[in-house]
Amino acid sequence: MTFAGIIIGAGLLIILFMVMGPAGAGLFMAIIFGLVFSNHFRNKEMYEDIKKIKAHLGLMENEELEDYKSEEELRNAMALKDDPDKLKEVNQEIEKELEQYVSDDQEKNEK
Repeated sequence: MTFAGIIIGAGLLIILFMVMGPAGAGLFMAIIFGLVFSNHFRNKEMYEDIKKIKAHLGLMENEELEDYKSEEELRNAMALKDDPDKLKEVNQEIEKELEQYVSDDQEKNEK
């Protein structure tokens, strides 16, 4: 498969160079550049989908699961930027959690 890709790419380069001259080589490089990035983003999407499936099935290790949860929280936080009402609600929940944490810590210190 790789060998066939090399042969096809070399043939395309020769044809573009013969038809367009040096600009053909530049066009060929631009096409290859686009294909590489397209492949990279497709692989990245598949990797994210696999992580979601593993998390859903419970097949992740502890460290991997923590990383996945923190990434998911980050994605949710980025999505909240567009919804001010939801952001306000989340901020109120965080404030309640912090107040609870402070009151629990003060009770521990008093004992």
